[in-house]
Amino acid sequence: MANSTQTTRNSRERSTKTSPHPVSTILGPEMLMLAEDAAPLVGMARSTLAEHCRRGRFPCRRLPGTCRYLFPAADVQAYLNGCDLQVTYLPNGGIIVKPTIRG
Repeated sequence: MANSTQTTRNSRERSTKTSPHPVSTILGPEMLMLAEDAAPLVGMARSTLAEHCRRGRFPCRRLPGTCRYLFPAADVQAYLNGCDLQVTYLPNGGIIVKPTIRG
């Protein structure tokens, strides 16, 4: 049973790496991704993606007191389309990096 679950996950990762569709089409606009899901979509290693998040260079959310970054699919798509980013640092290690509307 564990092998079929692992196979499904690996098949999903392979299909998203080569998909020409926008991120929000694949996951839906309100979907949150983890680093292991977002990194292949943008062609980065997980460690590189985490470093970009720490520096406020990639759209993400990190709740104070936690170690995982969350990636809203719509924000990732806006970033890939060339949107600027707004960074808000929260107490206890939290961070919000979100796209800004050019006006």
